[in-house]
Amino acid sequence: MKPTSETLILSLTLAVVLGGAVASGAEQVGRSPWGPDDEIGRLNLMTPRSRAEILRRVSGGKEYDLSVEYFIGMPSWQAAGDPHFRLWMTHTPGGTVNDDPLNLGTEMNEHVSYTGAAISLYTHMGTHIDALNHFGLDGKIWNGFRAHEHLGDRGWNVAGAENIPPIIARGVLIDVAAAKGVDMLENGYRVTRQDLVEALEKQKVSLLAGDVVLIRTGRMKLYEDAASFMADPPGMGMSAARFLVEEKEAMIVGADNLSFEAFPSEVEGNYVPVHTYLLAEQGTPILELVYLEELSRDAVYEFAFIGGSLKLRGADAAPIRPIAIPVTKNLLTSSERANTVVNPEHLPDTTQYGYSQAVVVSPRAATIYVAGQIGITDEGPNDFEHQVDRSFDNLIAVLEAAGGRVDDVVKITLLVKDHDDERLQYLVEKRRQVFGKNPPASTLIPVRELALELLEFEIDAVAVAPR
Repeated sequence: MKPTSETLILSLTLAVVLGGAVASGAEQVGRSPWGPDDEIGRLNLMTPRSRAEILRRVSGGKEYDLSVEYFIGMPSWQAAGDPHFRLWMTHTPGGTVNDDPLNLGTEMNEHVSYTGAAISLYTHMGTHIDALNHFGLDGKIWNGFRAHEHLGDRGWNVAGAENIPPIIARGVLIDVAAAKGVDMLENGYRVTRQDLVEALEKQKVSLLAGDVVLIRTGRMKLYEDAASFMADPPGMGMSAARFLVEEKEAMIVGADNLSFEAFPSEVEGNYVPVHTYLLAEQGTPILELVYLEELSRDAVYEFAFIGGSLKLRGADAAPIRPIAIPVTKNLLTSSERANTVVNPEHLPDTTQYGYSQAVVVSPRAATIYVAGQIGITDEGPNDFEHQVDRSFDNLIAVLEAAGGRVDDVVKITLLVKDHDDERLQYLVEKRRQVFGKNPPASTLIPVRELALELLEFEIDAVAVAPR
């Protein structure tokens, strides 16, 4: 499934839409804000613009291979009886001479040396990405798809690994081990929210919505020794997972260990709570066994992440060979850098009402002036609330057509007919929904009438977008 045209506004409301189950303490699968047919979850946060923004920052220097080698005896998950990696020769030069499988004769087989091999592996070994059908709750996976309806003898017919698109996004390394001054986190260590916050502060890197966030525990130093690598590895805790997804809106999370989270479980009644939270509740794919040692050695914390996984139809994971390419610093790449909201501490906190006191615009930003947008239709209904909703939808559509997005808006003007407290409250909630944590400056002007008799609301805007 490809990203929808609603991605921009939906990314702002994602935490609200998906956070209900977590806030209430009940584990239940998440319903996608991208619609009932969505099979890729937060991968919808990847857009043509987000891909272009990170690619134009590529410095053209060293590239980093983030995948591990597959070999007989490599680390893999055996607790549930899954198979080891196996490679066997189907053809060898000497065997071809003796067997003559193509009936070419001894002279030809001795002249042309033929080698062929086959492999067998569990999909969750080596550097791989978990699809959203990997773990579920109560017989259901992400978006409410039920196993008894969608899982057959040949795999899942929804949310399979074949649906994972090529990934091009901003990548961020959070080197927890280095931040703690150790080569490798101790056995069984559970990474917390505070660990991630402190590491980011030391690295002087901020997370943005739609990032691929990779956590280094240092466990990869033991990769050649399968028994040591698999013995009580460190991993993520629930507070770390919630921080990445709910607070920072990561698109994908990953680490250098297997199997991402720490054991034993910290949640009673669920032996893999981080997996079910990320995959089933939040629609967040997981990368495991990511090779991060060279990024750590060179202190490369921000990069273009590029990776394509195997299109294994119906599978719950697939091998992936991602690369990281360093990006230039201090280059205007997103609306977060194109404009900065200002809310002085000694003035009232207006963000709770969906707007900021001021916005500072970068001199390198392109300005988009959006004419007044209205929301009446011939079909109706044309009550105040419907007019407001359609007007904001039209505003977003115009921004997209002009190469901008809702995050780029720095100033809005609202014209409201028959203004009262009820209409004000509706507009406050609407601004919160649309603009999220960094709202633009806003002016609301009550008016007696607008250009047309039916009109009760009109909005115009100024936006600044990266050049």
